[in-house]
Amino acid sequence: VGRLVQGHCQRRAAPYVAGGMKFHRSLFVLALATGTAHAQQATAQAASSAQNDSRDASSSISTLDEVKVTASRIGSEPGAAIGTIRPEVQLGRMEVQSYGASTVEELLGLIAPMTTSDSGDSTPIVLLNGKRISGMQEIKDIPTEAIRRVDVLPEEEALLYGYPPNQKVVNVVLVPRFNRYTAQLDGSEPSAGGMETGVADLDRFILHDDDRLNLDLKYTANTMLTEDERDIATVPVTPGYDTQAEHPLDPRAVRSLGNANHAVDGNAVWSKALGERTSLALNYTGNLNDSDGERGYAGTALAVPADDPFAQSAADQTVYRYVPVVLRQHAMGWSSRFGGTLNHDFDSAWHLSVVGYWNRSGSRTVTDAGVDKSAAQALLDAGDPDFDPYGLLTGAMFPRNAPNIATSTTDTRNLQVLVHGTLLTLPAGDAIVSLGLADTRSRIDNVARMGGRRRVADFDRNDANATASIELPLTRRSQDVLGMLGDLSANAHAQVDQLSDYGQDMRRWGYGLRWSPLARLTFTANVDTGRTAPTPAQLANPVITSTGTRVFDYATGQTVSVTSISG
Repeated sequence: VGRLVQGHCQRRAAPYVAGGMKFHRSLFVLALATGTAHAQQATAQAASSAQNDSRDASSSISTLDEVKVTASRIGSEPGAAIGTIRPEVQLGRMEVQSYGASTVEELLGLIAPMTTSDSGDSTPIVLLNGKRISGMQEIKDIPTEAIRRVDVLPEEEALLYGYPPNQKVVNVVLVPRFNRYTAQLDGSEPSAGGMETGVADLDRFILHDDDRLNLDLKYTANTMLTEDERDIATVPVTPGYDTQAEHPLDPRAVRSLGNANHAVDGNAVWSKALGERTSLALNYTGNLNDSDGERGYAGTALAVPADDPFAQSAADQTVYRYVPVVLRQHAMGWSSRFGGTLNHDFDSAWHLSVVGYWNRSGSRTVTDAGVDKSAAQALLDAGDPDFDPYGLLTGAMFPRNAPNIATSTTDTRNLQVLVHGTLLTLPAGDAIVSLGLADTRSRIDNVARMGGRRRVADFDRNDANATASIELPLTRRSQDVLGMLGDLSANAHAQVDQLSDYGQDMRRWGYGLRWSPLARLTFTANVDTGRTAPTPAQLANPVITSTGTRVFDYATGQTVSVTSISG
């Protein structure tokens, strides 16, 4: 009691010490003495009373044989994922900050070794506060200072959210309140070798429980990096160009190791709690970008007759020459994406998630297709004494061919509905089931113009699929259900995809076991069987040809100059 009174007097007297030291010090001493006297008197009375009461009540005291307290943090932490699977890795606020990342997107890149699945898939499924999102665009710009913790869960957790068990799950949990303006300007330049880069970023983030607003605008750019800036040694190329020329050209100054790029990105996220059990999040993302690259000088092959005034051989000869015409490739792209997520809790056991997005994007790639040598070859065939095939060539002698142009427009619409919750309660815990329906509509319109030919590729696909998964707890230490075996659970999943263009359904199914004999030791075994159809991009991407591409041929050990075809 004396200590309590003393502490009380100290706390009350401290704010007034600066006003009058002597008076309040006397007041403090008086209060302390009074409190001590009362404390001593109370202590003596309490001791006497306790002795008397102990004699009367000793016969009524009962003793408990055992007191057992069981605690579990699974599901009790704010924003935890559903189910009873413990996180493999859990990063707190200080651990998240130690990575030095500015946004969630940067953080996920830094912790990629933790989130790579045993199947080899390095892209995890990302949740926000234990709930599904419409895509990474919804959370990629969230500052790491607003993160309370990050849970990395195994592949089995993906089943509970309607995904196959071939990706790990990352649950990002935010703090309740956060408010920040950010303006960022970054620039970098190597000590030698070119390629300057710059980033300008404006961001606004407000967080109030389930209400969230995030606005981000970013501009990025970098200059071109060429071979001569990095002092790349000249690599012998087959066929050899300008090997017999009087004034050979060095293509390293016009051959890019890295393209010049410019991009503008905008991202807007609005999330609102619609009551205690419902939340809605809307997201819009837009992008504009262009890229410029150089592929060296145009090459040409000239047939020099043996009777030409400048012939260097008694027989007809083919001379490979660089022409002072730079081959360039310009690519421009854009994308626009609108997504939304509706989450609703029916009760503590059942949850509904509706996710949808509409993504529309386009690209246009223009690639130089070399030069026309017909005029120069006609001079050689005529034996023109003023045209030296080994001398200095000019671009006027070799007009450019029509460039190759590839354009593509992609339109994707997706809607997913997922219901998950407790199907029944078993002795070892809750059996959790997930049921999902999804429909995806994809369309690609491509046009490729190459060498005077025009190729059109239109592709349309509708993919309707249904998924189901279940997790069954079999034994559980905390429930005293065969606890000597540890925690054992079984899972199963099935998926059916009906594709409008493939002619047969794609089926996928699997099952697995998860056993934890010790709290820090877990064994998992999973079987996943399925078939996958070619993607729309694989079937319908436009053909892009690139002249003057250098490729190392492992079979012959030579570096060759080829026209590469992709798409």
